[in-house]
Amino acid sequence: MARILVVDDHAHVRGAVRRVLIREGHQVWDVPDGEEALRLLDILTFDLVLTDVYMNAMDGMELLVRMQQRGLRVPVVVMSGGGFAPREELLTMAKACGAFATIMKPFSQHALRDAVSEVLHTAAA
Repeated sequence: MARILVVDDHAHVRGAVRRVLIREGHQVWDVPDGEEALRLLDILTFDLVLTDVYMNAMDGMELLVRMQQRGLRVPVVVMSGGGFAPREELLTMAKACGAFATIMKPFSQHALRDAVSEVLHTAAA
């Protein structure tokens, strides 16, 4: 069982991801933006962060950078459905900024479970 933080500005996405991860036995917290995520990361320990790219207040890319600046060594999975730039380009940039893995929206429950499992396994090794 892992402690996972889900960061996405869409409540329905956070809820769907949360339900899948709880069914897998994980403890899940969810917040709507990077600022809220950093506040939680200051007081709680997580095994994994799942974050969207495009969000209000602080987006997922800035969250990645700010986590690195703070010396947080939590594996991050970046999710994106696209936006101002092609999804593939965004996800490549996320990896360059330190993301362990990326997942394109929309994704299946199976793809989410696989991505989380793989990252947790890799991070533990």
